[in-house]
Amino acid sequence: MKKIISIINIQNRNIVIYLLSDLASKALPFLFIPLLTKYLTPEQYGNISLFNIWVEISVIIIIMGGNSYYKIEYLNFEDPIAELYNVIFNVTLCFLIVLLFSIFFCFYFPSIYLFRIMPVIILCAFLQSLLYLYVSYYQCNERALVVGGVNLLCSLFNSLLMILLLSVVGLKESSRYWSFTISLLLSVLFVAFSISFKNKTKLKLNINLPLLRFGLGIFPHAISWWARSGVERLLISWYLSVSLLGIYSLAMQITSLMPLFCNAINQALIPKIIRSLNEENIRGTKRILFGAALAVISVCVISSIFMPVLLRMFINYRYLDALNYLPYMILVFSFQSIIVFYSNVLYFYKKVKYLSSITFCTSLCHVCLAVILLENNFNLYSVIISSAITFLIASILVFRKAMLLMRSGRDN
Repeated sequence: MKKIISIINIQNRNIVIYLLSDLASKALPFLFIPLLTKYLTPEQYGNISLFNIWVEISVIIIIMGGNSYYKIEYLNFEDPIAELYNVIFNVTLCFLIVLLFSIFFCFYFPSIYLFRIMPVIILCAFLQSLLYLYVSYYQCNERALVVGGVNLLCSLFNSLLMILLLSVVGLKESSRYWSFTISLLLSVLFVAFSISFKNKTKLKLNINLPLLRFGLGIFPHAISWWARSGVERLLISWYLSVSLLGIYSLAMQITSLMPLFCNAINQALIPKIIRSLNEENIRGTKRILFGAALAVISVCVISSIFMPVLLRMFINYRYLDALNYLPYMILVFSFQSIIVFYSNVLYFYKKVKYLSSITFCTSLCHVCLAVILLENNFNLYSVIISSAITFLIASILVFRKAMLLMRSGRDN
């Protein structure tokens, strides 16, 4: 009994640590928005957004779902450290292949800005992949304090170094590239040294076929997330301008406070939701989900009214147009919050494929609809309208499926 209580206390402590560190590390960039808008033009901010987009997709390609694979198979490993190094070896091979392609594009298409910095993008994606893998080891060992500390320090150092390079050295968008690369490199070296210093093991330098099969299987789900958040920004830069992409990216960064708030509530309520479903307390589960969704939607409505007014006093005049789009983007997240909360029911009843099919199909619809609206001169409102429609459809489908599953579970 004491052992069970000890395990529960550790889990609760880990949840709190993950929540606080995640909130702090992701909220830090938000605090520096006034300084960023002072030193960067919208076009430069847009170039940084393009850089972030390509780092995101490169991480998906390079890591091959290795961090998820490691966490799922961890209990089956005879030597977790050796298996960690094996996954890192396979990811490194993938990185070298992608790097060769990036160098080719860099030399043969020097007139294209993104291709000129493509090797730097790939290097950052590789370092980010390594950090995810090393952190996975600590997560599997329930070392929440280490995980939270590494993520928080990496974010803090990255933000402070970028501001230093902007304000003192006078670098512009390249300040992001330098600060991001250096902070990732230092973080990876720290966790790699910590693990290797305490654990001595033989390296397994072989191709991991189960990892490759897992990576190919999870790729559509990973790419569907990127298709919604990444492709829409590429479309803005292609159809409109990099400067408008900078305006939209700033509005996105401000809106990111809503997902932080929503995910914090969701992580805190997941144990209660799962326990309620296990006990077949369907009425109680519905009450929890409805209350959580109502709380986030209320915050979204209030924020959409007051946040543009408050931020007008802090951001540079060149970015004031972002505040025109901000209320609509915050309100659109109301639909997304319904998906976040009611997806827990689908996870409980193991309907992950249904959820993946919804996210993938609605992401494709979002991209297609955004293209149609951009072709018809809806400007930045194209992606906002498309997001609203597709998130509304996805939220209805997830909500309906969750209610049917709870009803059938109660009947059984």
